[in-house]
Amino acid sequence: MRNRWAVHRRRRGMTLVELLVVLIIIISVAGMSLPLIAPFFGSRQMDQATTRVQMACLRAKSLAVTHREKYAVFFDADTQSVAIKRKSDDKVVGDPEYLPENVVFSGLPTGPVVFTPSGGLEGGTETIYVVGPKPGETGTASSAANGPPNFLEDDSKAWASDLWLGQYVIITDGTGAGQARYIESNTAIRLKLRDQDPWDTVPDVTSKYRIPFSVRKIRILSTTGEMVWE
Repeated sequence: MRNRWAVHRRRRGMTLVELLVVLIIIISVAGMSLPLIAPFFGSRQMDQATTRVQMACLRAKSLAVTHREKYAVFFDADTQSVAIKRKSDDKVVGDPEYLPENVVFSGLPTGPVVFTPSGGLEGGTETIYVVGPKPGETGTASSAANGPPNFLEDDSKAWASDLWLGQYVIITDGTGAGQARYIESNTAIRLKLRDQDPWDTVPDVTSKYRIPFSVRKIRILSTTGEMVWE
């Protein structure tokens, strides 16, 4: 009888306390893993966004060459979507493609990107920026208009030297809104752009900016319609 009782005790299920301990361990491990997993998902979202832009442009180019008429790619910053239209009658081709959650357009062309029957663009080379979900830096410019057109200063900051090297600064509001530029170097309070790519409209003290950690710059070349990104 005693042996049967001992076997029964050994076979009993876990107690509520034991279940709670296991649950706490699982939650703790998940919490520690999240910072390691998050960059993977952010990078995946950026890849998806880049692919959707690329596929829309390739389809518009193919339609233009095949049908010997112009097709346009429209980028909508309000809905974060990209759509194709036949230029002659604005007929929408297929369904719009939407960017993944938390990924947005920035610095879009002023109008649609139009592909011609030759496969090139109707205008010059176009540039589209896709901004990812990773957090970065935000602020308001303290000066720029009084200096060279390839700088932006924020005297409220104390950045480490070249902290933002290789990233992009985007003017999100105020003077020069919509511009995005590559950061060549930075001091404690000043961002320096590439000499060959200065501001079109120099920011001033009304200009709010963002430096996201995750940006894709997509260039559509005018003569061939080819796409390159960095």
